[in-house]
Amino acid sequence: MAEKTETAIQKFDTKPGDQFLAAARKGSESIVIRNDAEHAAAWEKVVKCDRFLKGEFIARGMTQKSRLYEAYKYQNDLMNSFVNPIKEIKERWLAARVKYQQEKQRKADARRIEEEKIAKARQIEDAKRVAADLRKEGAKEEAKAVIEHAKTAPVVLAPAKPVVEKPKGSVMSEEYEFVIEHPELVPIKYRPIDEKLIRKQVNSFGLEANIPGVKVTAKQVESSRGVA
Repeated sequence: MAEKTETAIQKFDTKPGDQFLAAARKGSESIVIRNDAEHAAAWEKVVKCDRFLKGEFIARGMTQKSRLYEAYKYQNDLMNSFVNPIKEIKERWLAARVKYQQEKQRKADARRIEEEKIAKARQIEDAKRVAADLRKEGAKEEAKAVIEHAKTAPVVLAPAKPVVEKPKGSVMSEEYEFVIEHPELVPIKYRPIDEKLIRKQVNSFGLEANIPGVKVTAKQVESSRGVA
């Protein structure tokens, strides 16, 4: 169990700082040094600024700043100990869903190809029967044309249905990864090899990034939006 830590934010009295700042700012609005006495007096102004910067007002403020930063760092680290692993777990579930969907889509595409082959064969057989009747009537050219059309015309199938149901909030997109396979081929504008610059080009153009020496691949990813 995480240690219970409470930090109160104390109201900080800025009046001493406001007063010094107002006076210092007013005295520095038009600085002109015309003689040795003014030159020496200017040094005293510098010393006053240093004394203020090292004085009690700034020290108290920095102490509170440090305390608040430690509280922030504690809370930030605490939340990250939950947020980061949960995000990782979520990504594993999403990746598993994408893998399942892609495999199911691959099988559905293979079935679709077989269905198209069967439908094409049936289409040609039907055309041959029509052609046989046309030949009996002496229409040989028409019979030949019917068969040729059946061979080249696309088959008509029912529209393919999605392989899986898409839940509300699910967003499918592509992410692009790259590998520098041949550094010697990378153009001068990316040298010395600047992966941030390459990443910007890949993000903008995806598989069309066309950077010599760099191989770009795409992968489908799923994300969730507005579901919680």
